[in-house]
Amino acid sequence: MAAAIPPSIGSLEDLQGLLTKLGINEKLPVFKAANPTSNPIDVFRSYIAEELSKITGAERDRVYESIEWTQDFKKGDLILAVPRLRIKGNPAELGKERAEKVYSPSPIGEVLIALITHTDVSLFFLVVS
Repeated sequence: MAAAIPPSIGSLEDLQGLLTKLGINEKLPVFKAANPTSNPIDVFRSYIAEELSKITGAERDRVYESIEWTQDFKKGDLILAVPRLRIKGNPAELGKERAEKVYSPSPIGEVLIALITHTDVSLFFLVVS
């Protein structure tokens, strides 16, 4: 039996229209590895990667690819392994410093940094209503 093709909401333009209706007016950042029309988490990853790229100075696609699903949701919705960014300095210190800068309102609401362990930054989505 052939694998099912995941449903898509249409084009990136269609997705941007939906985001605008939700009050998200900032243009969705585009990444080579992202598939936000089929994977809603990629919408979060794209916005988070764009902000982290600005904060860290690391290359955009490298940042995007460094933000991964966790093995266990107790560790967050997504996780960033700071050494994968290849930034000079102590990864544990850089992780703490970057995590403090990320907790701020973003185009998609707030992202709560709830857990920093040695060189990983766990990202928990915080729904604010």
